[in-house]
Amino acid sequence: MPTFQHNGLTFTYGPHAVGDTANGRSTAAGAARRIIQRDLKSLRVLDVCCGIGMVGMLLKQAVWDRIQSLTLSDINVFNLDAVRRNLKANGMEGEVLLSDGIRHIPARQQFDLIVSNPPHFPQDSWQYDVLTPSILGGHDDEWRFHRHFYANCRGVLSERGEVWFLENGNASSVDTFKSMIESGLEYVGSEQEPSDPAYYWFMARQRT
Repeated sequence: MPTFQHNGLTFTYGPHAVGDTANGRSTAAGAARRIIQRDLKSLRVLDVCCGIGMVGMLLKQAVWDRIQSLTLSDINVFNLDAVRRNLKANGMEGEVLLSDGIRHIPARQQFDLIVSNPPHFPQDSWQYDVLTPSILGGHDDEWRFHRHFYANCRGVLSERGEVWFLENGNASSVDTFKSMIESGLEYVGSEQEPSDPAYYWFMARQRT
């Protein structure tokens, strides 16, 4: 199986998993930087659309003393198989959940931070002749994932809960998502990710 290392962590994945993603690295680095800048602690973190676990695991490695618990979820069972192996290989603990977005996240779960480099191309993924894991994981047809997530994520956010998504500036803008959060979340802000200039952070929080 293909294997690679980043920041001392080892990641292994099979042919039906997404594998290495540069945006996974920048998502984890950017989220860790913001956690430290804001001095956030005791965070219950959900890495949604987690792929093979890069964001959640690299984030936990970077700010381990600020993370109370880590949950990783994805719709691709092959990604999750890789997540379980990678957690074990790197001596990390985390709950692994099979879920289409947050549709199957247990109601008992409450997160202080939901972080992701989510699928970011709105066109129909089924237009491709060969549906690779990367194509399936990168396309959000008509923004269905985003719309459902923002309409329902309040139920799994704690009172201080926030959402930090690293979005592709070539496929969307802040205005793409602002209207989606109006029913329940409060817009926090947006900023370019310095380590990945084509991408920007879209941040929202639980409305109080």
